[in-house]
Amino acid sequence: MYQVNETIFYGSEGVCRIADISERRFDDKTIEYFVLKPVFQNKALVYVPRDNEKLRERMRHVLDTDEVQELLDEFVNFELINIPGIRERKLEYQRILQSCDYRELSRLVKTLYTHKREAEIEGKRLPMWEERVRKEAAKVLFSEFAYALKVEPTQIEDHIIDLIDP
Repeated sequence: MYQVNETIFYGSEGVCRIADISERRFDDKTIEYFVLKPVFQNKALVYVPRDNEKLRERMRHVLDTDEVQELLDEFVNFELINIPGIRERKLEYQRILQSCDYRELSRLVKTLYTHKREAEIEGKRLPMWEERVRKEAAKVLFSEFAYALKVEPTQIEDHIIDLIDP
């Protein structure tokens, strides 16, 4: 199981340090929590109940340098996500964001950055909901890549953009 001061990946927060494992009392029940501090954000702490399996599944060990480099090497070969219906596309994008699967997140980022570039070429913008998803997916994925490679997330974004549009 995870320990205090360990660095982990957690769902939509990205890379976090386990600041504490503490108990809180609600009514007559005591609940034990992982207290997470996002590494690249100045957000408040995130509390994850230890006995909530669904939320704990969103926690995993961060990728190491070799795993991130392998993903970056494969990035250009990832297929774009192509779902014609807006409703179905929204559901799939949300599923990917919640899955914490770094390969699927990579595909999502590639898809949305490609769509953004294509829209800009036409003098348009991404729909607001897609732009929000793009930013969230990028924040999460780039924080993990940046942590593993010991660089800033903006450097990862620049590299990804170069991979998509050389």
